[in-house]
Amino acid sequence: ATHWRKYVDMSERYAKDALTLGQKPMVFIPFVSAYHNTGNMADKIAEGIKKVDNVHVEVHDVEKMPYEQMEYYLANCTGVIMGSPTINQNILMPIYQLFAAVNPILDKGKLAGAFGSYGWSGEAAKMLESNFANLKLNYFGENLFVKFTPHEESMQQCVDYGENFARKMMAEIETE
Repeated sequence: ATHWRKYVDMSERYAKDALTLGQKPMVFIPFVSAYHNTGNMADKIAEGIKKVDNVHVEVHDVEKMPYEQMEYYLANCTGVIMGSPTINQNILMPIYQLFAAVNPILDKGKLAGAFGSYGWSGEAAKMLESNFANLKLNYFGENLFVKFTPHEESMQQCVDYGENFARKMMAEIETE
């Protein structure tokens, strides 16, 4: 069986995305979620970003995303907020793949943030932050990591985080 239809649909979607991406600054929110907690946080952060005018947001579970698509969104985003739970004191493999897709020359200075949930120790926060620094991304200066399941208060923090991130990103664009 051929998958040509899937590829035609995908290229149409990319073409539409490219039109949107060309017109508006975009925040890419790639995440991995073990128990849906980090995924729920991603949606709430996106909700906050949408409160800021003229910012497009793309939220994607990178476990279900081809590498080329990760590269595409990273190359075309104005800011990136990566989400990962801490599992076995580490970030997850798809997040390492994401870092491999970052181009330190072309992506240098893009605003970057981090979020996720953790059970015990929460090492993902520091790991994401140090990778951002190594790749010359501009770290947002705050991250959002929640122990276990994010509740209503944490979810409001996610919305606020997204809005603050988008406002800072837009302010940086205006001063360039």
